[in-house]
Amino acid sequence: MMRTTAARCSVEDSGRMKSKTDYRSREKSGVAPGLDPSARRLPKEPRVLIIGGGFGGLALAKAAAKLPVRVTLVDRRNYHLFQPLLYQVATATLAPGDIAVPFREIFRGDRNVRFIQSEAMELDPERRVVHLRSGREPYDLLVVATGSEDNDLRSSSWAAHSLPLKTVEDSIAIRARVLAALETAEQQYADHNARGALTTFVIVGGGPTGVELAGALADLTQSTLRKNYRSIDAREAKIMLIQADDRLLPQYRPALSYDAERRLRSLGVDVRISTRVVDIGRGYVLLDSQGKRERVLTATVMRAIGVRPSGLADLLRRRLNALSDASGRILVTPRLALLRSSDTSTHQGPEDVFVIGDLAALDDGSGSPLPGQAPVAIQQGKYLAKYISARLQGKNIEPFRYRDAGQLAVIGRGAAVAQLPHVSLRGLPAWLIWAVVHLGQLIGFDNKLLVLGRWFWNYLTHQRQNMLITGELGSSSRLFGYHLPELEIARSEDKTRPVELGTRKKVIP
Repeated sequence: MMRTTAARCSVEDSGRMKSKTDYRSREKSGVAPGLDPSARRLPKEPRVLIIGGGFGGLALAKAAAKLPVRVTLVDRRNYHLFQPLLYQVATATLAPGDIAVPFREIFRGDRNVRFIQSEAMELDPERRVVHLRSGREPYDLLVVATGSEDNDLRSSSWAAHSLPLKTVEDSIAIRARVLAALETAEQQYADHNARGALTTFVIVGGGPTGVELAGALADLTQSTLRKNYRSIDAREAKIMLIQADDRLLPQYRPALSYDAERRLRSLGVDVRISTRVVDIGRGYVLLDSQGKRERVLTATVMRAIGVRPSGLADLLRRRLNALSDASGRILVTPRLALLRSSDTSTHQGPEDVFVIGDLAALDDGSGSPLPGQAPVAIQQGKYLAKYISARLQGKNIEPFRYRDAGQLAVIGRGAAVAQLPHVSLRGLPAWLIWAVVHLGQLIGFDNKLLVLGRWFWNYLTHQRQNMLITGELGSSSRLFGYHLPELEIARSEDKTRPVELGTRKKVIP
């Protein structure tokens, strides 16, 4: 009688109430009660292995530290990097240590969290083991949060003759390149053409990173050249921002995009809209604007475009038959478990492997994938900790839902644009919101104070305490990879040789 009643309730409630028979069968089979059948019952103090210590991986590790689980965090570097402020390291406002904190320092009070500096090389899903470069690491739940990496773009020439901005090393390399170019230009005061190429800086990509880098670089060159150099006129420096789209910040509202462009132009940035980069070579960049080509001589090209999913995506596809979208990001379920493919159909495999952050592709509810941004990764990491907690208690949990709090981009000193859910802000109010948000997201109270102090000092005095050129100082020109003879070769090959480098040039028919 009880079974009949339970079965009737199960039908009437459309599956919300499970019968006792079904409950016992799932319990006997090792499936956690109340969860999807793919959710295997977890052992006591399950081993949670997190690959990647970016925003998503760190958020998960910090939240999971409060749960009865054993957390292992693996990253190829021994520190967490706050990437949104990398451009300030590249422009000598901040030092690398201001935006990077060692993992062992972060988790020194969490006895159930351990860190391994290594990287994943192979995966054995049957034995639930990840083969690291340093050894084998078993898991009960595996979370892949390795994010994205710099793309080599269209050719090796692009990668060889331009600098990305993705890591601490990238930011230091850009800082050294820019400062070394200025030092060399100071010495070559008699050669106006070479000096023009050395003081021309090209940024490819008009997204948030490109816009922020252009604004900071304009402020750096203007303030530094005026006070620190004797032979270079500040008016000689030229910052070019190249955007293939028809406006900057295409993911923002049009009014904010146009305001960002206007403010950059007021800082002296040469903004090129609807312009493609055809080629990047030693000492030049070739542009195409609606069929008209232009060759710009420059010793410094920075790219703020071209990222791709990390190499671990290939391992997931090969070992777990993981599905991916057109960009290579791994498709995941609403609970962030990866989707697997079979010969005949698509199905959800056991919920023991999850993907979060930039590497994960999940619909935002309107048919578009969630953006690869820090807020998305942080929310996914915190959600997954709640999922693990619920699963330990045999409870269910609602699918992940991203709550968009808006987007922020700073444009030079005391100015920014803020796209909030129901309002758009610009200028100083947007900059104050940007500063509060970024300070709040920094790890460590010491870092917050340091960054706040550096911002305040730089705002008042225009002085930068981190203008260091690191590397061998045999010649500052050698630091950024261009000798003056090579610039001369590039200039001699330029058929559209300008009267004055750094100004608008004639175009190639």
